[in-house]
This record gives sequence, C-alpha cells and structure tokens, in this order.
Amino acid sequence: MADGSGSGLPFRSTAFRSLPEYERFARAMSPVLDERYRGELKLAEREENFFMEGVCGPDESRALFAVTFDDGQRLSDGRKMPNWRESVVCQRTGLNNRERAALHFALSRRALGRGDQVLVAGNGDVIPEWLTRRGIEVHRSPEGAATIDCLPGSISTLFAIEALSTIDVGAFLSQTARVLAPGGEIVISTPFHSAQTTTTVENGRNQVGWDILDRLKEAGLEKGEVHTYWAGELGYLGSSNFLICARRPL
Repeated sequence: MADGSGSGLPFRSTAFRSLPEYERFARAMSPVLDERYRGELKLAEREENFFMEGVCGPDESRALFAVTFDDGQRLSDGRKMPNWRESVVCQRTGLNNRERAALHFALSRRALGRGDQVLVAGNGDVIPEWLTRRGIEVHRSPEGAATIDCLPGSISTLFAIEALSTIDVGAFLSQTARVLAPGGEIVISTPFHSAQTTTTVENGRNQVGWDILDRLKEAGLEKGEVHTYWAGELGYLGSSNFLICARRPL
C-alpha cells in the first residue's frame, strides 16, 4: 500500500508445526547452535554491561544495542549470561530483542500503514509507540485481559506481547479470531517451552508448549506455526527465540 510500513530486510526463521519437527531440526543444527552459544559466551565474558553495533530490523537502519546483565542466568561454572531475549535494546527505538523481532517478523509478512488497525495485547508501550509514529491506528488490550474490545473483523495484525502467561488462553484466542480481519495475523511473543507437548501452569503462570498450535486451530485460526530465529547483526541473540503465528482464514 502507499505510505505503508513493511520490511524489505528479510526476517530469517525456521517454522515448525510439531515438536518432532523441531527436535529433528535441533539435532541437525547442534554444531551451529553450539557455535552460536560459544560466541555469546565470548561477548559476555567480562560480565559488564556493554554496547554492540548492529541493524534494527523494523527500521532497516544501523543501530547501537545496549546489553545488560539484569535478570541474567548464572551458569554452572559461575559465570553470568545476559537475558538476551529481554536485553539487546536499540538505543534509538527502545525496542529490545523480542520486541524488534515481533515487529520485524510481522512487517516481513504484511506491510502496515495508514488505514490499518493493529491491536497490541500485553505489556509495554514501545511497540505501540513505534506503530503510532508511522500513522498506524493502535488499539490496546491490557496485560491479563482475555476480552478484546474491538469490532469484529477490524484488526489487520494482533501482537500478543507476553500476554499469554496469566490469561485464559482459549478465551483470548477465540477473541482473537473474532476481531482479526480475513487474512489478518496474530503474532505471539511469549516464553515458549520447546520441550513441552502441553501447556502447564506453574506459580500461576502458563508455561506455553506445543499444544498452542492446537489451541489456535480450535479457535478458528489457520496456518499456525512456531518460528525460531537467530541473527547476530540484528541483535537476535539467545537460544530461546521463538515467535508463534496464525491467521484468520480468508
């Protein structure tokens, strides 16, 4: 569309529709995954906050990323690794790893611009602000809300940003299917437990597993997939980078 925001920078990911598919990928990619992990260890070896240069995927422009050790993981040898998913913050946009990836992924699949309505469910203001600056109409659904207050068939893209942990997932996805326009897509960013076939609840929080794909289908959505991604220059670091997507049938 004219004056639309898309991403000409490819978002490289691998899509899966089942746990066995992912397990085969992980076995085949084991040497590459190990090499990436060693590289990340080297980046973090000083255990001090640092900056790294790269490219902001949604903006397709050079960026400076800030990496901190807040909420980092203590390894068995005593060293600390950053929480890459929550860190690697672009200093110009304020978008962290998972926020940039969710935007970049969505924009690589569909251009968004004036006239499009987007819903952001969950926490954080950075993605809504990024979209609003580009003239896109943004609706919000607060964290913990399973009800979506939007007109049926009105939403082009729905971003569920850390929204699934504390809600009735089935009810939320049913609402998603109601408000998405035909061909509209949901992009889910949530801690994904790639070794779990089913979603469990621990300490009151959903631990999302592979049955999320069945839940998407039950809600009336199609083409449900789990995507894993990694790109050093884009700041998509870490071993637990997953996005989940599905769309409303045309």
